[in-house]
Amino acid sequence: MPLVRYIGTVRKVDSIPGSLMSWEPGQTRNMTLGDAERLLAYPDSWVVAASDVWLTKDSFGDIGGLVGNAGDTYPIISRSIEVLSSTAVAAPCTSAGINEVLASFPIPARTLGVNSILQIEPLWTFTSSANNKFLRIAIAGTVLFNVTRTTAMAEAPLWVMINRNSLNSQILPYSANSGYFAAGAGFPAVATIDFSLTNTVELIGQRASSGDSLVLEYYRALHFLGD
Repeated sequence: MPLVRYIGTVRKVDSIPGSLMSWEPGQTRNMTLGDAERLLAYPDSWVVAASDVWLTKDSFGDIGGLVGNAGDTYPIISRSIEVLSSTAVAAPCTSAGINEVLASFPIPARTLGVNSILQIEPLWTFTSSANNKFLRIAIAGTVLFNVTRTTAMAEAPLWVMINRNSLNSQILPYSANSGYFAAGAGFPAVATIDFSLTNTVELIGQRASSGDSLVLEYYRALHFLGD
C-alpha cells in the first residue's frame, strides 16, 4: 500500500461527506491505491512519503545522508554493489593432470562501466602433499590468477581488477598470489579484457595426482560501480 504524507501546515479534514478522517501536519498513513491517487493529485498537501526526503551535508559540504520529515536519517549509497554470481555448492576436480573448470559465469556486455571494480572471492581446499595443485581464474580465456600449492590445505584469495577509465584496460592491484603487500618488488599486473563484449569468468583447478583432492568450495563475484 502507498505511504502518503500530509505536508500541509494546518489540520485537514477529508472532504468526502461522512468521512471522519483528518490529517495533522507531517502525518503519514498507508493508503489504498485509490485513496492515494485521490490525495496525491494535490502535491501541495500530500506526497509519497518514501520520496519526502532531502539531502543533508556535513561541515565540509559533503553529502551525508537523507532526512525525512520525521527526522529519520538514512545513509546514502552513492555507489551500488551487485553480486554477479555466487555459490557454496562444492565442485571437486574429477580428473588429474588437466585444467578443470569448476565454476563459470558470464559477464554480459557493458555490465561493467569504465571505472568499475570486479572482485572475486574463491575458496579452494585441497590435500596437503608434495604434489602440485594449480588454482586459476580466467576471463575470456586469459588466465589472470595462477598459483601452485603443495603442502597447504586451502586458498581464499581476494582477487580484484579495476577498469582504468576504459572498458578494455585494467589493473590488478594485488600481487601474483593475491596477497596484500608493502614495499613490493614488482609492478602490479595489467590486463586488456574487453568488457564491451560478453565475457566468461572461469574458476579452474588442476591436481597433479588423482590421490589428492581439490575442491572449489565457494565463490562470490562482486561488481562495484565506479564513477
